Amino acid sequence: MGSDIIQFLKAKAYRKIRDLGHGATGQTVLLHDDSIDEDFVCKKYVPYYDYYKEECYNRFVDEIKILYKMNHPRIVRVFNYYLYPDQWTGYILMEYINGVDIEQFLSSNPHSFDDLFKQAIDGFAYLESQNILHRDIRTTNILVTNQGEVKIIDFGFSKMHNEHEDIKSITLNWIATKPNEMIGARPVYNRSTEVYFVGCLFRNLLSAIGMSSQYEYIIDKMCKYNPDDRYNDFRNVIDAMYKGYIREVSEREKKKYQSFADTLCSVIASIEKSCVYNQNVDGIEKGMAGLLNYGVLEDELQNPTRFCGLFLIGAYKYKKNLLVSISVIKDFYEWWIAESLEMKKITIRILWERLDNIPRYDEPDLPF
Repeated sequence: MGSDIIQFLKAKAYRKIRDLGHGATGQTVLLHDDSIDEDFVCKKYVPYYDYYKEECYNRFVDEIKILYKMNHPRIVRVFNYYLYPDQWTGYILMEYINGVDIEQFLSSNPHSFDDLFKQAIDGFAYLESQNILHRDIRTTNILVTNQGEVKIIDFGFSKMHNEHEDIKSITLNWIATKPNEMIGARPVYNRSTEVYFVGCLFRNLLSAIGMSSQYEYIIDKMCKYNPDDRYNDFRNVIDAMYKGYIREVSEREKKKYQSFADTLCSVIASIEKSCVYNQNVDGIEKGMAGLLNYGVLEDELQNPTRFCGLFLIGAYKYKKNLLVSISVIKDFYEWWIAESLEMKKITIRILWERLDNIPRYDEPDLPF
């Protein structure tokens, strides 16, 4: 039963709106699905040079595999694919991004530079967390929607790798001078190389719009030729960005945080291994406000799961006999709502390090 093949034979019709472009390995068109009233981009594999068709077809299939692994607001979404291996061709149906490339967007919206930089780094950090190197860093592969949202596209040269692996370099029209690790008898392309080319892209953009950025010192370090002088990966870039927001914290503020963190970690006994940390700043803030409303007539919180659930998504075990002081939550909340969004994100990351020290357990592998 488990190996039965299920076939959906009904054909799906799309209406072609217009051509979007043609590259070395394919063409893209804009389609419309009348059934759900949505636009899609369809990319067809059509190699420009016939003698590369088999190699490029395999790369096209790899692109599909990589896109299917990803789910992130900064990465283009893939919805379906159709392969015709006998003809060495195929199609990918993807999200339509109604916008322009990042260079065009910044020419009209130069003051958006810092925000777009943060979004792009967030997207590349996600790729890194999935062990994916994009390897084709250029402005036309970073789009910005009409709402100002960054979307990274075109994974035709992408490669899966492990964290400590250097993969063989490829030959492309690079946007900047090659860094040291790509020069010599055994050129490589790794996480630090990706950081370099993303840094060079944003340095060029910053120069083109003639503006300054609070991240210039970070971008400069990303662009160092010598990998020993550069950030190792995007995780380190993000850490450097957060450090730029750290300010002097008073002892009083520190005690509010520490009392809150101590209480949270003392209530949680253990965390199931698949449980993840909540990154939703607005959700955490609303959740704390809700706790204070429910506890307005109490000195202690009556339901610790509502407290733990602010920061954990998934299963965990808590200590039922431990009481959570409402005043601890109130003091922390009053400090929290007065802080900047970046400071809130820093606080959450520091809390995660506390939670990392709590024991983890496996849930029984039940069928249902």
